[in-house]
Amino acid sequence: MNEQFKALALQAGLEQERWTTTDEFHTFLNKFAHLVVKECVNTIQHSTDRHRKEYFANLLKEQFGVES
Repeated sequence: MNEQFKALALQAGLEQERWTTTDEFHTFLNKFAHLVVKECVNTIQHSTDRHRKEYFANLLKEQFGVES
């Protein structure tokens, strides 16, 4: 797993690994997804180029170590 995703998953509560209900697991997933989106938005907001979607796609892929 990419280190960025690990860090966000831990921040969202992954280390607990003791979800006793589906709701608790969904709470974790929602928090994790929220953190990923925040990280993406933060990456875009701190970019100097706001006009090329390929640029942003590559920037996000690089941020999370995703290859297409």
